[in-house]
Amino acid sequence: MHYSVRECGGPLLTVVIPVYGTEKYLPRCLDSVLAQSYKNLEVILVNDCSPGNAWDIIEDYQKIDCRVKAVNHEKNKGLFQARLTGAQLAQGEYIAFVDSDDYISIDYYREMITQAVKGDFDVVASNTVREDENGKRFVFTLHTLSLKSASELYGDDVRNSFYRQEGSCYAWHTIWNKIYKKALWDICAVEYQKIQTHLIMTEDIAFSSVIFYWARSFSYIDGGYYFYCANGDASTNSSKLSFAKYQKNVKDILLVFRFVAQFLRAVDASEEIISHFRAFQQHYYRLWKHIQEHRFAIGNMGAQAGELIEQLNTGMDAEFGVEDYYFETLNSTWYGGFEEIKQKIISEQIKVVSFDIFDTLLLRPFWNPTDIFEIMQQDLDVRCPALKRASFKNVRCAAESCARERMQIEHPAYEDVNLTEIYQELSAMCGIRYEDVAALEAHERELELHFSTARRSAKDLYLFAKACGKRVVLTSDMYLDRSQIEAMLEKNGYREYDALFVSSETRLLKGTGHLFDYMLSEMGVKAENVLHIGDNWEHDICVAKQKKIHTAFLPKTKDRFCNSLKETPTNNCSTLGCHVGGNLTTWNKQMASIGYRTMMAMVANQLFDNPFAQWDENSDFGGNPYYMGYYAVGMHLIGVCKWLADIVEQHAAKHIVFLSRDGYLPIKVFSALAKCWNMEQIDLRYVPCSRRAVLPWMIIDEGGLFDLPLVYNTHTPLSLIDLLGCCVRPMQLSEIEGMIKKAGFIAQKPFNTDREYYSFLKWFRTNLFSQELLEEQKQIAAKFYNQQIPEDSIVFDLGYSGRIPAALQRCLNHKVLFTYVHQDNAMYYRMKDETSAEIITMYNFVPPYSGLIREFFLSEQSNSCIGLTEREGIVSPVFEKDKLTYVNLFATDQVTHGAYDFAKEFAGFFEDCSINKNFDEGQVSMPFEGLIHLSNDVDRSVFAASYTDDGMYNNDAKISFAEFWKGIPIYHAQGTTIWNYDAMVRSVAYGKSKIAKLVIYAVCDRKTMKLKIKQRLENHKIVLFMAKKGYSAIKWIWHVFKRG
Repeated sequence: MHYSVRECGGPLLTVVIPVYGTEKYLPRCLDSVLAQSYKNLEVILVNDCSPGNAWDIIEDYQKIDCRVKAVNHEKNKGLFQARLTGAQLAQGEYIAFVDSDDYISIDYYREMITQAVKGDFDVVASNTVREDENGKRFVFTLHTLSLKSASELYGDDVRNSFYRQEGSCYAWHTIWNKIYKKALWDICAVEYQKIQTHLIMTEDIAFSSVIFYWARSFSYIDGGYYFYCANGDASTNSSKLSFAKYQKNVKDILLVFRFVAQFLRAVDASEEIISHFRAFQQHYYRLWKHIQEHRFAIGNMGAQAGELIEQLNTGMDAEFGVEDYYFETLNSTWYGGFEEIKQKIISEQIKVVSFDIFDTLLLRPFWNPTDIFEIMQQDLDVRCPALKRASFKNVRCAAESCARERMQIEHPAYEDVNLTEIYQELSAMCGIRYEDVAALEAHERELELHFSTARRSAKDLYLFAKACGKRVVLTSDMYLDRSQIEAMLEKNGYREYDALFVSSETRLLKGTGHLFDYMLSEMGVKAENVLHIGDNWEHDICVAKQKKIHTAFLPKTKDRFCNSLKETPTNNCSTLGCHVGGNLTTWNKQMASIGYRTMMAMVANQLFDNPFAQWDENSDFGGNPYYMGYYAVGMHLIGVCKWLADIVEQHAAKHIVFLSRDGYLPIKVFSALAKCWNMEQIDLRYVPCSRRAVLPWMIIDEGGLFDLPLVYNTHTPLSLIDLLGCCVRPMQLSEIEGMIKKAGFIAQKPFNTDREYYSFLKWFRTNLFSQELLEEQKQIAAKFYNQQIPEDSIVFDLGYSGRIPAALQRCLNHKVLFTYVHQDNAMYYRMKDETSAEIITMYNFVPPYSGLIREFFLSEQSNSCIGLTEREGIVSPVFEKDKLTYVNLFATDQVTHGAYDFAKEFAGFFEDCSINKNFDEGQVSMPFEGLIHLSNDVDRSVFAASYTDDGMYNNDAKISFAEFWKGIPIYHAQGTTIWNYDAMVRSVAYGKSKIAKLVIYAVCDRKTMKLKIKQRLENHKIVLFMAKKGYSAIKWIWHVFKRG
């Protein structure tokens, strides 16, 4: 095939393909590049003195495609030099690289070029699919997510984002999954010329470290795919690595990191960038040290290998751990359905591509199409008072049915009605004025326009078909008229289609096949030259096939969400919220709520916009922390914030104080939703707080030393003294250690028994405790929190024991209302009673798992507040010092972004709709409970490199969250609720009168009721006897009543 630049639109893209020893795979690679939908390419093959018949293959391709150019190296120079040779010959405005044993998807470069030109991006990245030696294709979920989370970067953010990940996610530095502006490449090439030697291993780090330093804009696009194929002879294959190859690889790595270090010094890079780069180098030291220890650990080879790899050691953390392979821990099957549809579109046989519209090109945040009628209900008192007490959904559906029945009688040839006819029928059926009916019809049109959004995957197919020069038509069964549908399409970026065929206008349906006949006739095309794409298996696929039309099935988002597609399983993704309730709820009961349904529809549309999206078959959340945040955490927090908004309204509060760190995500979500609930005027505050920060008001006096909230056997005498710094007499640490030793305690040895722990506290009280210092610290805390928590405040914390509210209420000069999601033990009631702190909880039951798990998902993953200090009259929080890396923060950042995105999108859709409060906060929290209690080890392992800390409660300051979570059992019993029922009944009965308690236990827990009565009356034999007889009589009467 011959292409001229004039025939090919868009900027020229140069694709450089180095060739060495890959003759077996080279044709596959070249076929994929030359078949690209984007035609304005020049392909430069660099034969790096390959030992096979590479040159013959190259010449054959040059004969059939003038875009193929080639150059020979007289001797093998290595991958780095081969890429440079190709780049020096490049004429394109953009440049890209493909390894000759890999290949790319059909639309790979068009999408990246389109994005690069649209946003004037220096670098654009896309997806990588791994293909093993058996042909299995999969995606490293977290690598993809790392790039996807960057989305678009500008200025210094490009450089900082690249270096901040410290080489942990290689998708950032691989060179073949991106395109680059040639002008940027030329600037960097000056540096590349400084490497003149043979270089293979980590050559892409040399390239990318310079490119990302100078790049000023970056974008990721979730479009095409680069297929990276496993090769048994690859340099990274440690199982087949010879000692000579190991030496060469490590020497290459040393060369690269020295090159980058020299470059960073020359450009006077910041200390932060250099620090990240040193960690980058240390990461590679640990990787290759690990290989050396397992492959070349002994003898002369071991000594040589050890000496060589130590040259890479920067002196930082040398222990190989999960952080070094975290981004490869989870992989998901790559489903090729979307690529298959593109292959059908680009086929030369296809001249016309037809798209269904609703649920294919356009999405709405509704589980059922009729859900929009429930939203219209709220406006009936204004727009149509005559119907305000009726179910508008029922009336509207009945009117449509009657209109269809009337149509069949009056116009037998008609197969569909239009919206105006439906509302005319509604007017006649209900006797409503024309003006009111017209207002309702206009409102339905407004809502359809407002709620419609483009389905990203379908829009990609639509634009692809246009780019391929196909005629594009839209074919839809819908009662909305042409002008309405055109407005919805225009809003969502669907323009310049060739024709629109809609059943409300043609009076023909796809379901009968007649609309397809009409489309073929109007377009003057044969059925075998048409491809129809749609989401309805019966109408879009089966009927179209009967008409000999080619078809492509793009399933509904909710079909994939509900695990209805055998080839692409999603397990219990949609039903976790139902399963976690056991026999307390069912799917149908949950979905009966319009608020819950719309949230679930939003989740389906987000997660499965592309119904072929990769997914780990053994997981319920796809091993994707963003999905966990968007779905489970997002829904839960909307419930929490709605509950909080109700309390603010009830108590006329002016301020909401979110305590750190639990309040981090809740305040972000509340701020996104404030307008929904008319809360924009409420002052939102995020205030540093922790048990350590308010410890002086927990201790109060020396007696409080024996009621500390901690696990004693995780602490040592020294760690306890550090914790109690707010009341330790001023003295040198060495002096304290001497006193501890003299008293018979071992300073660094954890307490073995509670007796030993309390003995030490007794000694501490006598020898180190200072009430004077404690009073000073109490005053500092009181000053700080009285400034931060004004009157008319509601204070939010996650829970649980009530210690922090009790301490805060003691130090505040005014009463405030505290809010918890839930409480979990008797300490909660004790704290309420001791301090008169008013605490309201959202859950009226005690969930089995609380503590670290819930805090982790909602909290800011930053250093904890460990105290307060006063200087020159100003009180400031003191934070612990600990470095959290990109890897440590990655999963929790994704959860946070997902939950916040869900809240913003919910607000965008339903800001002015009653749906924003038309749900039960406990019900929408069920998916979150499902995540906590039912998620499997695959989803839990997403947090393998995440850590949580609670240095006060548990002196193990760094706790692996995944390991902690995996230690919690997964509930499997379908018919059993996971809720702590006994605790739930106790919490409902707490504070009630004796009569009320008797009634509650009689209804909910008769076994406990009988036990309590027996215990209370065991010394009153006669009364106990009478109570038993009375109970038996009541039971007898009840059974008689039931039989009667």
